[in-house]
Amino acid sequence: MGASVDFLTRQGTLDDAEEILSVEMQAFRRQVDSAEWARLLDAKRKVAHLYRVLEVDGRIVSEAQVSPHRLRLGRAAEVLKGDVGGVATLPEFQGHGHGSAMMRDTVAWMRDAGYHLSRLGGYARFYGRFGYVPMPRRHVLFPIGPVKAGAATIPAEEIFRLPADLPGVMRSYDMGRDIIRHGDLSELFNGTRSGAFLRDRETEAKIAANPPPAESDPLRVVYEVDGEMQGYALSHTADPNPHVSRPSITISDIAIDPAHPEALVALIKHILSEAHRRSLSLVMARMPFDETLFAILRAERIEFRLVEQNEGIASNMMRIIDLEALLRAAAPELSANLAEAGIEKFLPPVTLEIAVNGQRAGLEIAHGKVSATPSAAPDARLKLDQGTLIKLLFGQTTFAEAVFPSKSKLSPTARAALTGLFPRQACYGGYALG
Repeated sequence: MGASVDFLTRQGTLDDAEEILSVEMQAFRRQVDSAEWARLLDAKRKVAHLYRVLEVDGRIVSEAQVSPHRLRLGRAAEVLKGDVGGVATLPEFQGHGHGSAMMRDTVAWMRDAGYHLSRLGGYARFYGRFGYVPMPRRHVLFPIGPVKAGAATIPAEEIFRLPADLPGVMRSYDMGRDIIRHGDLSELFNGTRSGAFLRDRETEAKIAANPPPAESDPLRVVYEVDGEMQGYALSHTADPNPHVSRPSITISDIAIDPAHPEALVALIKHILSEAHRRSLSLVMARMPFDETLFAILRAERIEFRLVEQNEGIASNMMRIIDLEALLRAAAPELSANLAEAGIEKFLPPVTLEIAVNGQRAGLEIAHGKVSATPSAAPDARLKLDQGTLIKLLFGQTTFAEAVFPSKSKLSPTARAALTGLFPRQACYGGYALG
């Protein structure tokens, strides 16, 4: 950015909502009628305080929204992720460094505000300048249509028909009525899945106390037994995109009580039947890659495919905002991993230095406990790329599978420690880490 550019960055306010919306609409060259503008403005007022804005001569010319997400990290820890979206710059100011200045400010603000990680989706070459690296998305795909079985063709209506002996019933999801049980089931279903969103009981209580009008939507459904919800699936239609390539339905949130496995069958078959009714050929579910769930689907002969998308030019991306703070937050889970591995009593004290994207921090292991420290006189040094460390921390890969320089030169003690610290774990589905 040229030295002649003069600007001010600050947090957005309610009074900025209309200007924030105007910048976004102009940057993305969108035009809407007055009714849609009013709806969008009302929505923007609710999130204006989440924006960082850049002003030139008192005028907002660039902006970025940071939505806070508390994520589960295994059984014993949680981290704070900033989901960055709505990055926009007025067309007449594009190409002069304002967008870059906005992103640098946003990353610095997240560090000062205590965020551990950040995620965004967008042009990989641009966001790579600010430390973001591509991360995969995991989806379960369900094809829709008849199935050829030898000389016979089994129609979709028969494939997706609900089991006759189903003990429960389906109904539309009612947020006011269901929000508390929704939270219960999400906690129960996700258990210790790393990357799952942590429950927000305060928001649940507010919604339950002031429920929105109930709406009937066949894509947002509940499975209940004897009047109690035992599963839910919240879905929406999705336009064609480079990953799916044709119109589809996306199941963005699904959970069941593990004691009612038939709930998964009922919910999935209901959504597949609805997709067939709408002449759509695909359903994409953001659900965990979990063999227990897959066994339920296989038992019911429901066809599915597992997809891990590793994108190129436009990508799902993440970055470590504060390495030492991230390791400090993860320390209780890392200690639990050592205990689970059964080596905490036999492992001698060891200090590891981890270097990632220009940041350095230490992990000290003593008497089975892990603590994060400023790196000083370590027993072993590891230089990792961000994607590898994020996958290790969230259990998407193991130390044995990880590839990084000097791995083969680590001492037996360091290798034993790292093997115990980083096992494979169950992870949340969909966009990486929530």
